[in-house]
Amino acid sequence: EHPYYLKKFVITGSFNYFPDRNELAELLYNVGADIDTSISKNIHYVVVGENPGWRKMELIEEYGINVLSEDDIINFFQLEK
Repeated sequence: EHPYYLKKFVITGSFNYFPDRNELAELLYNVGADIDTSISKNIHYVVVGENPGWRKMELIEEYGINVLSEDDIINFFQLEK
């Protein structure tokens, strides 16, 4: 069982390694994560890239949601840079 299995994720901002955010979403989906588009109390993790939406960042802080960077994902999945 993967640590991200059945965890809810939101992806916001732009990314260098994943210029197409759908590739990042697919990577997470393939290990059993649920990808959402909006921030709520039910979200476990938000992957934050460059220039994220300011309102999403406010909600992340308000709800105390775990934030992951692009580098966190690259390192976690042991991807080649």
